[in-house]
Amino acid sequence: MEPTTSVPAAGPDFFEELGLSGISLEEKIQLLEKVELSAREQVIALILDQLGEKDCRDLGDLIKNGALEPEILLFLKDRITDLDGLVAARIQRFKDELIEQVQSIQTDIGQLNTDKMPTVQPVDRNKAREELQRLEKKSSQALVQGKFDSLHAIHERIRELKKSLVQ
Repeated sequence: MEPTTSVPAAGPDFFEELGLSGISLEEKIQLLEKVELSAREQVIALILDQLGEKDCRDLGDLIKNGALEPEILLFLKDRITDLDGLVAARIQRFKDELIEQVQSIQTDIGQLNTDKMPTVQPVDRNKAREELQRLEKKSSQALVQGKFDSLHAIHERIRELKKSLVQ
């Protein structure tokens, strides 16, 4: 029997939770590819953290010598207890963090985009709403393009804007 360690599939709820249920199938596929790539990078880092120095060298030698995936997975499973469980948990944590960040951005934008915006000069309120619209569009674009690191910076700017309006 061949060992497997795979990335759990993202269901339709994943796109709804990201606020992207309306994007095209092609965009969904591209986004899933980028999510998978980011998740794989995090899984590789997790695996390397689990291995000792000698095991890392041995793994590097296996790869350099052209070992196939089943051989590499056997090597890893011999050295890492519950590799499949660790990988699945890390991938789920990545997806949860991504969903949480996107929902937090959407919540902050929603709060600032209401008529309940703190009392500020109308000109400042209009400028703030214009910037919010730009940030909302920018966050959606970053998400669809798989630029997950950009989401954090966008969210920080939204929080700064919110803080400046509440003062």
